[in-house]
Amino acid sequence: MINLELKGNNYCASVAKIKQIRTLENCDNVVMGEINGYDVIISKNCKIGDKGLFFPVETQLSIKFCYNNNLFSDKSQNINPELKGYIRSSGRIRCEKFRGYMSDGLFLPLSSLSYITPNFNTLIEGTQFDTIDGTVICQKYIPEIKEIRSGGGQGKPKGPKISDILVPGQFNFHYSTSKLQDNIWRFENLDDVVVITDKWHGTSAVYSNLLTKNKLSWWQKIGKFFGNKVKTEEYRKMYASRSVLKSIEDRYHTPEGGYYNSDIWGKVFADIKHVLVPGITIYGEIVGYTGEKMIQKNYNYGCKPGEHKFLVYRITSTSAFDGQVAEWSWDEIKDFCKEHNLETVKVLFYGTIKQFLERVSSIADESDSILLLDNLKRIYLEQDCPHCITKVPAEGICIRNESTDKIAYKLKSKRFLLNETESLDKGEEVVE
Repeated sequence: MINLELKGNNYCASVAKIKQIRTLENCDNVVMGEINGYDVIISKNCKIGDKGLFFPVETQLSIKFCYNNNLFSDKSQNINPELKGYIRSSGRIRCEKFRGYMSDGLFLPLSSLSYITPNFNTLIEGTQFDTIDGTVICQKYIPEIKEIRSGGGQGKPKGPKISDILVPGQFNFHYSTSKLQDNIWRFENLDDVVVITDKWHGTSAVYSNLLTKNKLSWWQKIGKFFGNKVKTEEYRKMYASRSVLKSIEDRYHTPEGGYYNSDIWGKVFADIKHVLVPGITIYGEIVGYTGEKMIQKNYNYGCKPGEHKFLVYRITSTSAFDGQVAEWSWDEIKDFCKEHNLETVKVLFYGTIKQFLERVSSIADESDSILLLDNLKRIYLEQDCPHCITKVPAEGICIRNESTDKIAYKLKSKRFLLNETESLDKGEEVVE
């Protein structure tokens, strides 16, 4: 029996089969394989139906995994020093361009796990994991920060600890958006309503008005002890980046600084805090500039230095009673933003999957979900960003099923991934 663990589903190993193979011009030893909806350069010796392990780009393979499979480009780092691989010492899987063709990941035989378990052939298609029998195989690649910027978040926040203020279960960061290729099966019902939006390349922001704990004075504590009614909780407005809660109104505030050396999230908060009704959380993307610095290099989104935009892509309501989170429909988000003069990410399509396929394709296919994925790639990816003055690749799209859980899934362009890879190669930190 094999013990599998999965800690992060976007950067993990997936047991997958080669669905299609096509030859590549001027390439004698490799072909392009379709694996889990991704295009992957593989050996010409591979066949349709072959089962193996798929790893997406920006996954970091463990040193032991690379060592035992002779994957390192430095032969001295491999178990067999006579064999040379193609992975750098970091173990990072890069978005690679080979003779004009881009590969979305890495495909290896199941036998690459033989140094851990002899039972690797028992793994079934669709299984995802990053740890096997307690041995870590891979994780998300996080680049080493080469320098600490001024004001880089050093020092302690003013006031009390967050744990002393927040009511458990009230505040939630945005979930890690999963890749569409791994979740295309969620879009098999042709009658489901979907909303397709473009994906903006900026920095994430969260704005809420949620229950917090009140700090009781000594006389309030005494009154509570004797049964007097004391207000122990109160709604307060707050804001956060993707992973840091930066401020709770009148109670907690992080020092300015960090990656952008300014509180760009707080600037947006000052503009929109009046719309934060009790229980609401607004998730969005800030793009443009913070001061003279672009939030994301070369992605100005029509802004001038000193200007920024805030684009809403998700809104939730959190219950004061039990902390249950209710997702707003896209129609509710659209109406709320229109009423309060907020901008949403651009909607590319709204309707049923059937309506989308009828509009863009005359091909009948046994798998409508695969047909959906192919057409999304064909229509929306590998384009220049229409919102930027500079010629940069659009990041991609997000799609969410309004008929089910309203969870969004992302589909990024190869051009964008290659651009991101080159930035990481240069030592530039890519911030979400």
